[in-house]
Amino acid sequence: MVLRTTAPQHHSGMPLKLVLVVVAYIAMARFGFATSLAPQSVSTLWLPAGVGVAAVLAWGWPMLAAVACGAFTASFLHGIPVQAALGTGLGAMLGA
Repeated sequence: MVLRTTAPQHHSGMPLKLVLVVVAYIAMARFGFATSLAPQSVSTLWLPAGVGVAAVLAWGWPMLAAVACGAFTASFLHGIPVQAALGTGLGAMLGA
C-alpha cells in the first residue's frame, strides 16, 4: 500500500488560466468594439464569445468566473454603466 504525502494538484495553474481568459476576453472585446458598425457597441462579430466557450470547454466550469469578470471589465471600460456592465457579465457567463 502506497501512502501519499501530498494532495494531488488538480488545479495547478488555475489562477494563471483565469487571468489569461480575462485578458483575452478584454482584448477581443476591444477589437469587437473597434470594428463595430455603430458607435453604440453593436458588433456583427463578437469574438469574446468564442474565447469564453473555448475556455470553459478546455479548462472547465471555473472559467465562467473569468468570462463574467472579462465581460464586466470590457463593458465598464467601454463606458457602459455599472448596472448594465454587471448584466453583460452575467449574460456572457450564462452564454458560455
